[in-house]
Amino acid sequence: MFHNKTKGHLWDIVDDDAIVDYPMSVEMIPQGDKLLLRLSCRNDVIPPSQADLILRQLDHLLLDGLFSEDSDCTMIPEVQPELLSVTPAKEPFIPSPVSLLHEFVEKTASETPHKLALEFVSGVTSQKIAKQSWTYLELNQMGNKIARLLRSGHSNEGGLIGICFDKCPEAYFSILGILKSGHAYVAIDPTAPLARKQFIINDSGANTVLCVSDRYDELRQLTGAE
Repeated sequence: MFHNKTKGHLWDIVDDDAIVDYPMSVEMIPQGDKLLLRLSCRNDVIPPSQADLILRQLDHLLLDGLFSEDSDCTMIPEVQPELLSVTPAKEPFIPSPVSLLHEFVEKTASETPHKLALEFVSGVTSQKIAKQSWTYLELNQMGNKIARLLRSGHSNEGGLIGICFDKCPEAYFSILGILKSGHAYVAIDPTAPLARKQFIINDSGANTVLCVSDRYDELRQLTGAE
């Protein structure tokens, strides 16, 4: 609640009760000749350290836009490393008995099969987080299914397999299975025009494309792939 009695201030805050209707919200509060940024969030979604980083990033972008005459708001300005959402590696090199991605999954599935491997969030509301999870054992089993399917098909050994997915758990299973089967994958944007998808198939030489059932009717029109 605001009123405008005090001289020198456009508004004075007489009552303030911030309510988070979303997992995160940002407020801009005038304070004299300054502008206060306040972020409210659910700590189970955004850790306090990440919330603080988001505020510092927003502050930097606003200052860059206001005081840099040549600033292009569509481009990311040069920033200090501490403002990047990147966690630096604690060790530059970690010795490992395996070297391939799918081998890490297989090794962990053997040693700690019930450890959480994949958590996929399908929706976030102010009341709950809708998500699915798979252990390393379950993830490895899903990858094995895809690998067996590819080995029994007509895909070229060691060749490229196309994948065409929106964000979904099946994409992770497919990538793991492709690597297990000795292939590599080429990603195809599901929102790209059919002609673009056809070009990628022709250019890569992929003769197999993995997708969810909702994409099947469109992708079956591609020639040179099954």
